[in-house]
Amino acid sequence: MPALDSEVTCPKCGEVQLNHDFLCARCGASLETNEEHKERLAVLEQSRREAEHNDVSIQRFPGFGTNGTPFAKWGTRQFFNQMSNQLRRRYLIVIVVLAIGIVFLLSR
Repeated sequence: MPALDSEVTCPKCGEVQLNHDFLCARCGASLETNEEHKERLAVLEQSRREAEHNDVSIQRFPGFGTNGTPFAKWGTRQFFNQMSNQLRRRYLIVIVVLAIGIVFLLSR
């Protein structure tokens, strides 16, 4: 690929632009050659595959087969440490609703 500071002329309209643009700002024509286009797509595909490979985590359900990861027993500190933020919020909401209900019933 050419240097990033150089300029390229659009083959359709003659607009002069920096070569890091992929399409002409005036007419929308491609400013890169077929080889540059293929190389750019190959780099994008490779980076997508690497990101996908690094992001994939296998979740196994406890108790299903021998590959399951054991979880801590309910109510222990380790159980609450392993909990997701969403589940923590749900527990907190249930506790707050119960507390408000008890206060409401006792105030009658």
